[in-house]
Amino acid sequence: MLQPIPRRLLRWALRREHAARVAFSRELGTPLPQVAGVVVLPVAAVYARREDAGSTERIRRDWDELPGHLDHVDELIAARTIGGDECNAADFQIGTTLRVMLSCADFEPLIAGRPAEGLARGIWPDYRFRLPPMLPPEITGTASSLARAAGR
Repeated sequence: MLQPIPRRLLRWALRREHAARVAFSRELGTPLPQVAGVVVLPVAAVYARREDAGSTERIRRDWDELPGHLDHVDELIAARTIGGDECNAADFQIGTTLRVMLSCADFEPLIAGRPAEGLARGIWPDYRFRLPPMLPPEITGTASSLARAAGR
């Protein structure tokens, strides 16, 4: 299932990484994002527990399975189950999840250029938030820098 994966990944990062909380707070326009990064830790921990986002192994497995879920979305679009001329509930449910994912630097390269990207941008063309990389390289396999995300 696609939808819980980005929630788990981001909640895991927010619980685990101060720099991710600072970047998230900064994007939301929270005053004093460095302080907010400390203050929101208990809330991030609660949401991480609710989403079963405590295990690094689980998060790594979610990251590894994400391309397969995106392939399935592309198959649904090709079959015209979603992404047709008239939007259905699945278009909105999947499309909004993908649109939020596209705003995250960690997820964007996985979605860019796919039919899923067109669905997402069509459902929510003016989504305004943009998050820097928040997941550490040991999860994504990239050289994303949490220090850069925190603006240091």
